[in-house]
Amino acid sequence: MAEQHQDSLADQHNLNKAKLESLAQPQQTNPLLNRSKLNKKSTSSNSKKKNAQTKKQVQNIKSNELHLISESIQQGQNIVDHDQADVLDLADQLLQQLDQRDAQQAAAAQSNSSSVSSPLPPPDSSSSSATPTTSARGFKEDMLEKLNISPHPSGSGEKKVSRQQARKLRKADQVQQIRNEALAEVEQANDQSIALERKAIDDGCKRLGLWVHEIPPDGHCLYSAIADQVNTLNLTLNREGYKSIRSYAASYMRTHPDEYLPFLETTHDGLMSPDEYAQYCDTVEKTGEWGGQHEISALAKYFQAPIHVLQAGTGLVKIGEDLPPGRGPMYISYHRKMYGLGEHYNSLHR
Repeated sequence: MAEQHQDSLADQHNLNKAKLESLAQPQQTNPLLNRSKLNKKSTSSNSKKKNAQTKKQVQNIKSNELHLISESIQQGQNIVDHDQADVLDLADQLLQQLDQRDAQQAAAAQSNSSSVSSPLPPPDSSSSSATPTTSARGFKEDMLEKLNISPHPSGSGEKKVSRQQARKLRKADQVQQIRNEALAEVEQANDQSIALERKAIDDGCKRLGLWVHEIPPDGHCLYSAIADQVNTLNLTLNREGYKSIRSYAASYMRTHPDEYLPFLETTHDGLMSPDEYAQYCDTVEKTGEWGGQHEISALAKYFQAPIHVLQAGTGLVKIGEDLPPGRGPMYISYHRKMYGLGEHYNSLHR
């Protein structure tokens, strides 16, 4: 789900980028219309209305991009690196140029000019003699450069870096500020939740007369914790490790598909097929994939001993309580926050 969410954020970012690129394209002017007897007042009014609509679109895209940046940081993701500052930079440039166009049209209206309003001027243009065609071309190339798209891939030319670099650095600082603020909020929330979880686990251990035996957080922690309990309680004649425990879990699940297959879903939101279930069992046995409730249930039934899981929020979760008495129970703890790799299991000793 996290990968799907990350892909969704990236897709929204790319959509914002594509929308700005589309808005940056210059509008083609029919030269015949420049000679026709148009209603200048109506043309000016329509142009102002179109400019206002474009401004609103750009502002909405910019707001959405800032929201995406904040959300991606809070989720611990990095959907894009350098494009964020470029997209925000492009949005600000478009807004600035639309303001310049409004001012240009207002001046033209006051002077009763007979010329049709020109396309948006390129941001670095300093020549007053540029024609509408050359202005449009320069504007387009400048916008494509902002989006890292070269209008002449095989050509060579001098890059305009001074003003663009200054804008990019400014936007990068803004993005970094947003990132720092979001990270600070996440760290504060994590610190509080970690402390609360640690206290809940400690209180539960005191109540049960247990203490935490640390298991390495290496992806095999559930199976290593169960192996430690099996060895401590002498549930087998052999000394077990995570590899043999993985094999026991997979073996039980393979021979009892009706107990697990109806509750396992695939990535396309449907129930697993028999072939997919067989592959799932192979994954349990042969990879470092994390284990969960289904694997705990399978191991409790394999060893015919209940497994009690201590966790914050729900207290003690008892799995396999309907098994015949006389063996176990095994005690493990489940931690959501306390370890850097995420979810983790430890073994609990008396």
